[in-house]
Parts: sequence; structure tokens; C-alpha cells
Amino acid sequence: MANPQKEDGHIDIANEIAEALAKTLLSPYEWQVLWVIWRKTYGWHKKTDKISLSQFIKATGIRKQHIWRALNRLIKRKMVTRIGYKKNISYAFQKDYDKWKELPKQVTLPKQVTGVTQTGYKALPKQVTTKETTKETLQKKLFCQTSDEVRLSELLLSLIQQRKPDFKKPNIQQWAKAVDRMIRLDKRPPAHIEAVIRWCQANTFWQNNILSTEKLRKQFDQLELKSTQGAINGRKDRSVSRESAVGFRTEM
Repeated sequence: MANPQKEDGHIDIANEIAEALAKTLLSPYEWQVLWVIWRKTYGWHKKTDKISLSQFIKATGIRKQHIWRALNRLIKRKMVTRIGYKKNISYAFQKDYDKWKELPKQVTLPKQVTGVTQTGYKALPKQVTTKETTKETLQKKLFCQTSDEVRLSELLLSLIQQRKPDFKKPNIQQWAKAVDRMIRLDKRPPAHIEAVIRWCQANTFWQNNILSTEKLRKQFDQLELKSTQGAINGRKDRSVSRESAVGFRTEM
């Protein structure tokens, strides 16, 4: 049974420092490294002490790379001072908390080992991005009324309703998701999508086959080729007509 006694040695830390530390966010590794420094310095009524990495490892049970990373973070935050070079290095705690710097936005978490970190802290679950989470995020996304996604969806709907006014109004946000995939995943420029929408809704065959943005996305390549070919044929027909008209005037 443990039976610690103050008479066997203790660490004196001012209440003001304890209050400042209570407001400071540190990783578990950083806390353990700090306690080793306090034990080796204040525990022996000293301000600095030569502490090797092997001493940190023995005292904490943390791997060398995690010790080194935690030390460097504490030094960058001006909470710990490193004095000396290579094997002749001493460490000291900076008790002037006004010099401490704020913690960076991202905190390095301990590496998980069989559900528990090497320091005994319960590891936080790792967030993994999967197709399912991406799909859920996309489902929650709402497109504003002025976005290309909504504008093109409403364009298709308005052209359909010109022919069939009682066409059941769809969920525009759902239609906008298909347009978003065309722009974001299929790399279709909004101007090209608009041109294809107008062409297919003016075509007597395709206008009754493309009644949703999902169908538009599925048939987009074929529609774009058809519309391009139609434009080329139209230019050829106009060119032939002009040549015929010129030949007719020449004969006269």
C-alpha cells in the first residue's frame, strides 16, 4: 500500500501558478513531462536540472519521440526553458505565466494502443472519413437560392412546366445535389449544363426523357454530343443553302 509522506520530499508550487495551470489546456504527454521537470527541479529545491531523455522515459513510460515532441511544444509555448546543447542540457519551468503562449489550434493526441494510450489515458476515437460520412454530409448541405445548383435545377423545372404546367414540383434541394455532383465530381461547367438543359428541353425526343437532374446527369455525355452534332449539322445546312443561293443568282 502506498504511504506517501510530505517529510519524504515534496514539490512547492505557488497557488497563483496552480490557478494559471488550471486554465491552460495541455496534452496528457505535456502534463507528464511537466511533472518530471517539477520533480527534478522543485522537488530538490532547484530551478534547473539536467534531465536526459532516458530519465523522462523511465519516469513516464512514454516513448522517446513523444517525449521529444511534448518538450518542444512546451518550449515553443514558453512554459519550459531548455539550456545547453546535446548531452549537456538542463530544463527549467517558466513560472512567469504571462510569458506563456496559447496552445495551437490542433492538439497532438497520444497514439492508441489496444484501446488505451501508453500513458493510461483512454484514447479518443479516431474520426474516419468514409463514403457513408461523405454522403451524410452532402445530404445535410443546403444550397442557397442564388447558387448555380439551384438556378439550373429551377431552369429545368420551368422548361418542363412550360409544356406541362401541372408537373409535380420536386424537391429543388434534391435536384440541386445532382447538379452539384455534375459540377464538383464530373467537372461540368455550369454554362455547359445550362446549354444542354435548354437543348434537351427544346428537342422533341429528349424533352420527355429528361425530367429530372439525375436523369440529366446520367445522359449528359450523350445529350452534349447530340446537341453539338446538331449545331454542326445546322451550320452545314446553312452553308449549303447560302452556296445554293449564290449559284442560283449566278445562273440568272
